[in-house]
Amino acid sequence: QAPKGLPKDARTADWNFLGPGRNCHSPETRIATSWPAAGPPLVWEMERGEGYACPAIAGDRLVYTHRIGNQTHIDCLHAETGKLLWRRSAPCNYRTRYITDGGPRSSPVIHDGLVYVHEVEGTLRCLKLETGATLWSRDLAKEMNSPPDFFGVVSTPLVYADMLIQNVGGPKASVAAFDLKTGKTRWTAGEVWGPSCASPVMGKVRGRDRIFVMAG
Repeated sequence: QAPKGLPKDARTADWNFLGPGRNCHSPETRIATSWPAAGPPLVWEMERGEGYACPAIAGDRLVYTHRIGNQTHIDCLHAETGKLLWRRSAPCNYRTRYITDGGPRSSPVIHDGLVYVHEVEGTLRCLKLETGATLWSRDLAKEMNSPPDFFGVVSTPLVYADMLIQNVGGPKASVAAFDLKTGKTRWTAGEVWGPSCASPVMGKVRGRDRIFVMAG
């Protein structure tokens, strides 16, 4: 059924991994605090493939990535109706010894009209939110010799200023920052830290911004 309209004084927010502040807190208001016994009414649903990624939402657009067969799909849906607006697909042959699900682990990130997706086998892509057209891509598994490790790429990138910062876990760099618009490497750090599944987060130390990454 169609969703009900929002109260006039409701405050909403776009949503990436762990929320707008990447801290599991929502700034939204007028959120329902009780549900019917049968749960909230179903507005729409989609049939999805393998994967552990969370959706990202900006305005009326929802981006979700999952795997069907040997292809990873990046889907852009209308957030209120579930209508598929575009899909971009790429081959995927990843399998792990530990779990049967070979789908995406890293969640998409939407920022300033662009979508960033780090695929399970190591390709980092930037697409236009409006059309799904690829702006740039980097095969970080090959460029930085990032190992597949136990579970492929799990970390979700972090946007800071004009950079996309990611835990790449390679011997050439454990953490790297990329230009949001071009994908060019801005800096790297931690050549001996090793890979992990942790996503970068922001914090402050004595009033100055700092990036925290748990490495392996």
